[in-house]
Amino acid sequence: MSMARMRYVRYAGETLLTGDAIAEALVQLAEVAAEHRSAARIRIPMQLLGGDVGQATLLLGPASEIVTTPGPLDVEELVDEPTVAEIDERIWGFERRHDDPRERVRYPSVDRWYDDL
Repeated sequence: MSMARMRYVRYAGETLLTGDAIAEALVQLAEVAAEHRSAARIRIPMQLLGGDVGQATLLLGPASEIVTTPGPLDVEELVDEPTVAEIDERIWGFERRHDDPRERVRYPSVDRWYDDL
């Protein structure tokens, strides 16, 4: 843990306190999921009221509304590099699927029409 800014994440009527890098990655994942009209289920670490670290599970989809705001300065930032790496991998996975022609939607009737040409 390093002394840096924590972030409040407001989602589905709840407020979570997590690290800056985690919050930023979460917002990016929500954005990419929305762009691809898809959803992503993700677990992130969060700071509990007593100072312990807990877990939150979020389901991000096209209609997700996430707001992050600066958290307290007197709390050590919650750093979880494996979680940020997992979120980055999920973001990359959305982009890879979108760019992979094998993953594109197939329309059998149209495909047959092209095959007949």
